[in-house]
Amino acid sequence: MNFNQAKKTFEHILNNMSKESRTDFLMWLTDYLQNSEKINDLSIQSTNEDMILESIRDEIQEILPVTATTNTETILVPKVGPNADCDPDITVHVDAFLYDEKGIDHLVDQGKLNRNFCTRCGSQDVQPLNFISHSTSIKQIKYIFQYLLPDLSNKTILDIGSRTGGVLYGAFLYSNSRKITGVEIDSSFCELQRTIIDKYNMNDRIQVIEDDIFNQGQLASESDIIVFHNVFDFFLPISDQERMWRFVRNTFRRKGTIIISIPSLEDMVSHLQTDIDLDTWVTCLNDPDLLNLANIHLYGSVDNEDSDLADLFMYQVIG
Repeated sequence: MNFNQAKKTFEHILNNMSKESRTDFLMWLTDYLQNSEKINDLSIQSTNEDMILESIRDEIQEILPVTATTNTETILVPKVGPNADCDPDITVHVDAFLYDEKGIDHLVDQGKLNRNFCTRCGSQDVQPLNFISHSTSIKQIKYIFQYLLPDLSNKTILDIGSRTGGVLYGAFLYSNSRKITGVEIDSSFCELQRTIIDKYNMNDRIQVIEDDIFNQGQLASESDIIVFHNVFDFFLPISDQERMWRFVRNTFRRKGTIIISIPSLEDMVSHLQTDIDLDTWVTCLNDPDLLNLANIHLYGSVDNEDSDLADLFMYQVIG
């Protein structure tokens, strides 16, 4: 039995259980995974695709600063919305594709990063810093392409604000999508992505377009899968964010188009004056059982405190 057959069998078992039985089964499975030496040994083995993605991550770590920002981009501080608490004096930009929680701990141990700030200089009165990422983590990438999305044969993927390119590389490695496109306005990030794509021979399916997504309406309207990650909040003033979201709503109208967003669309548009009615535009496809299964596989437990999978939302356009 190969992986896809095992996955379908497992999903069939879950689909034929009551909600209460599924919860009990997943809790049993968690305990089994945590206490079985054989399963634990297997779970830490990496696939060839995992090793390639991790190699890309390590290479980019050597190129970019810890904050993964460039001299050619301007980051704005949100004044309203879910990220309005990101005071620039106590907010640290750390790219989740490059550094997971263990990676951040390593940076702290090396003295390259702090987790806390002193509220009274010289005292022990400290509070945690805000950490913000503009990229999708490796585990979130695997969650998208190995759990959430269906078979992507002949499908096209568009990552809006592709930045360091994690979603592009993950889509290439973990899916059979026909075409993968990143639209990124920052020239430095475009150059970085093209360097990685060339080195790892991904040119046959990945392209990077240096442009404002506002100028790529036809590409956007024809894409099957759209990925957003904090795409406008830290980079555009409110009036421009509202303009961009109206463009997004008017462009992504094809029924069946799938939108992957971090955070939720509700969080990204609720504080803006856009007149977007999400209920008539999209339906949320998040599945708690699938999230639990992914957490068990990727983090070792249903409720691992380091998991960032619940921050990811999947929608389908309905009109």
